[in-house]
Amino acid sequence: VVNNDGQHAPIMKSGQIALEPGYHPIDVDFLEAGGGFTLKLQYSLNDSKVLDITKESFFHKKD
Repeated sequence: VVNNDGQHAPIMKSGQIALEPGYHPIDVDFLEAGGGFTLKLQYSLNDSKVLDITKESFFHKKD
């Protein structure tokens, strides 16, 4: 959904996709080419505040 390729300082890029309820795999490719590194995975819903995706966000307990 998001392509932030190239050698540059950290900049925010965004994209959107409509998801049905359920499990969705996430694939992140990251390349550091000598500068300081920054990688953030964030989300927002319906133009709300941007929130970090934490490790706890990836799975949920079964009822």
